[in-house]
Amino acid sequence: MGILWEQIADISPYVIVPEFEFEIKIKGIDIIILAEETVQFAQLKTLKGTLTGSQNNRAKKELSIHDNPLFVSAFDLGDWTFNNPKINRIAGKNFWNNIYINYDIFEAHVRTLLQTIDKAFAELATK
Repeated sequence: MGILWEQIADISPYVIVPEFEFEIKIKGIDIIILAEETVQFAQLKTLKGTLTGSQNNRAKKELSIHDNPLFVSAFDLGDWTFNNPKINRIAGKNFWNNIYINYDIFEAHVRTLLQTIDKAFAELATK
């Protein structure tokens, strides 16, 4: 689902997705956020607890080489498994509102999407 969150974030004029915009992959960077007078290099995950042990260390290494690194969770659910005092974190409503995407509208559409997917799988299971 990570690519979906990147596509939605890319709607914001304050977000650049290097893979979409320039067809380049910056190792460990999913999105670039143009925030006030700073440029933030961010990894965008679905949940706060997405990363496991080795992924956590890799993410820290990849993010720490950039100025203004940021670890982002699309939803403010669960506990953080990513901890580094030198790398800021942001989640859910705070993130989406920070890039000027209305979180309430975003959440409503994601809820509908997930319910539609769940219904389709339930129907497939009965066949």
